[in-house]
Amino acid sequence: TFKTSTATLSETDAGGILVEIPFTAPARGEGSLTVTLHAGMAVAGTNFTIDQELTNNSFSFNVVRNTTGVSFKVFPINNDLYTGNFRLAFTISDISGVVLKGNISSYTLTIFDDEVPSLARFALPSGSVEETNGDGIVVDILLSGPVKGEGTVIITMTGKNLFYGTHFTT
Repeated sequence: TFKTSTATLSETDAGGILVEIPFTAPARGEGSLTVTLHAGMAVAGTNFTIDQELTNNSFSFNVVRNTTGVSFKVFPINNDLYTGNFRLAFTISDISGVVLKGNISSYTLTIFDDEVPSLARFALPSGSVEETNGDGIVVDILLSGPVKGEGTVIITMTGKNLFYGTHFTT
């Protein structure tokens, strides 16, 4: 059983977070416990690290007599990119020997990104150009701050009987 089912961690917290799986009583013999990670869009080694060796998105603990629990640490990797928040889901996926699953067999850790997205907006709410003006018009799009990663701005144009290539080009 995980000590708690959810937690949060800031991308800037270099000390990471300790994830605990306490036992209800000291182990009365030997066994093992395997934890499986579902990282979603997060990538181990790029967005976070774990102090256990991941093999096929899981890691195991050997339990010996009198063990009172196991734990592992998750460390965020602080970068200068906006990647959004990451949700890591850990589950106790396999047990053996004297180890039994408790009532909290999953744990969700959300790593909060410290960068924010750049917001795009038009510099002016409207504009016009004469049909005979061959130079066209420049439409400026402003960003709220420096871009901290890759992104896309999609512009949708609407109007009656307005066709790209016939009535305007970019």
